[in-house]
Amino acid sequence: MKDKITVGDICHTPRFGDVRIAEVFLTKKIANIMGYTEPTYYKNPYYGILGKSIGDNQMTFAGYKKAVEKVNVLNMSISYLDLSVRTYNALIKGGIETIGDLICLDEEKLIFLAGIGQNAIKEIMTRLEDKGLSLNMQKPKKRIFVINGSGGTGKDTFVRFVSDTRESMSSNLPEFIQLPPKVVNFSYVECIKNLASQMGWNGGKTDKDRKFLADMLELCAEYNDYPFKIMEQAIDRFLDSWSEFMFLHIRTPKEIKRVVENYGATTILVTRKGVERITTNSADKSVFDYDYDYVIKNDGTLEDLQSQAYDFAYVNDPAIEF
Repeated sequence: MKDKITVGDICHTPRFGDVRIAEVFLTKKIANIMGYTEPTYYKNPYYGILGKSIGDNQMTFAGYKKAVEKVNVLNMSISYLDLSVRTYNALIKGGIETIGDLICLDEEKLIFLAGIGQNAIKEIMTRLEDKGLSLNMQKPKKRIFVINGSGGTGKDTFVRFVSDTRESMSSNLPEFIQLPPKVVNFSYVECIKNLASQMGWNGGKTDKDRKFLADMLELCAEYNDYPFKIMEQAIDRFLDSWSEFMFLHIRTPKEIKRVVENYGATTILVTRKGVERITTNSADKSVFDYDYDYVIKNDGTLEDLQSQAYDFAYVNDPAIEF
């Protein structure tokens, strides 16, 4: 069974026999709009095929992508697999509680778990196969980025465009699996904003507000390194997840350097003509006091920024080694 249909493919349909695919559409609705309405009863969970009359008893055919219901399998308990009691208990004792935990393992790692032998491995593989899964389905490689720039330069928009690009790219997991977001966006100052709101800060972005947050951030960092510890917890969750990119919004060069040294992060500065540099607080004032790996110049249209984000998402694909 084909898991993908492309132009030129020969596919067997119950109604018309073997047909050649002339076009492929993202949805059935688009195919209908383009005149493909004749059902072929093609049996495939991911793609359908429709026909269109072109006169003189001739037909042309197009494939379309079916809407696949997503299931959050990765966070489901291994009890979903209906394993034997012995195998289930052995996995639980070995710390394997979810299907996401299980599919990351290979046979060599499983065999070292107490109570797991060849028969148990065969049982596990069979149960996973019944669900369209298998062992050794590795989590994606990760990339961590520090992104910085003055307020209003388009940092969040750039991250959103990168996220849209990554989400459109294929995964090594079956299409029916509901995955977490491929891109995680984290602000170093968010924990300070939460504390500030309890002290009456209303979310403002005036110079007075910015100085208040910057001073509070500096005090908390000096007292017990609280902001960095919160960020480390977020990074640990990311590294243990199925996400691919993590963007850390950090202002000060000192903290940027720590993340680069500790996690091998890549640094990005987003600039935009006409956006004034803020110098009324220590954090914003130091934005340009670092030698960044990338400078994204957001001086054009949204389409221009989207194009830069598209290129960035592909060039930094963690699955590609240059």
